[in-house]
Amino acid sequence: MEGSVALGPNGTGNYSTVGDRPFKDILKELAEVAQITVAIGTCAAFGGIPAAPPNPTDATGLQFHKWEKGGFLGADYRAKSGLPVINIAGCPTHPDWILHTLAAVLQGKGDWIELDEYQRPREFFGVATHEGCSRNEYFDFVLEEEP
Repeated sequence: MEGSVALGPNGTGNYSTVGDRPFKDILKELAEVAQITVAIGTCAAFGGIPAAPPNPTDATGLQFHKWEKGGFLGADYRAKSGLPVINIAGCPTHPDWILHTLAAVLQGKGDWIELDEYQRPREFFGVATHEGCSRNEYFDFVLEEEP
């Protein structure tokens, strides 16, 4: 899943439709039969910018609303595999993080994924922001220079 879930207006989901069906209804049906559920991007994971006040579309993430557990699918949601939503946050999300996570899941190795308290893979989110970045040397060099 990519993008936040629009629940408005008034819980109808009519701000985001596919044909004449609210996308939230389609998403709910898919989540009930999904082996693995992955939220790609900060919007899908936490609601992102669409969930910021005043939030006219009543946007939320799949299993979190901002940093609070719950979101569209609820705090207790588990996919058929037994895993909660795997959140691969970022705006944009690093493509290596997406491919690595999806490859592991598709190979049946979803149980290797150690998640942090926000259900993000620790392999990618357990380090400082620039630690795994290929441009880290540039940032280190710039930060060391006097203004």
